[in-house]
Amino acid sequence: MSAGSPPGPAAASSTCSLSTSTVSRLASRRLFLHDISACPASRAAFEILTGLPVDWDRAARCLPQADEPWRKPAARDPALLLAGENGWLGEFAHGPDKKAELLAEVNQWRAERGLEPVGWAGESGEEGEPQQ
Repeated sequence: MSAGSPPGPAAASSTCSLSTSTVSRLASRRLFLHDISACPASRAAFEILTGLPVDWDRAARCLPQADEPWRKPAARDPALLLAGENGWLGEFAHGPDKKAELLAEVNQWRAERGLEPVGWAGESGEEGEPQQ
């Protein structure tokens, strides 16, 4: 690629996948912070281990933290390691998969009411069709 020429499709695809990964990490961090927001001991441990300031009122509502527009979480960040250990990165990391557990609970509730099961966006059902 020469100077001044637009990036090709491969560069655009790479940028898109990075931003999707960043969004997923931010969402996982938000879910983890929401999960521990009601427990003072967990909140204190998170702040001590990560050194990050957290607005716990915002965390309780799953809203973005002040550092989110400019600080992209890396996989080695303590905040993401803690989120992964507690199941919020189950599709990417070791440990339990809280999102899968919650989806199973939703589908159990739906089955009790005679409704069809649902899946996350992009998953396919038994016949290979995307679920609702």
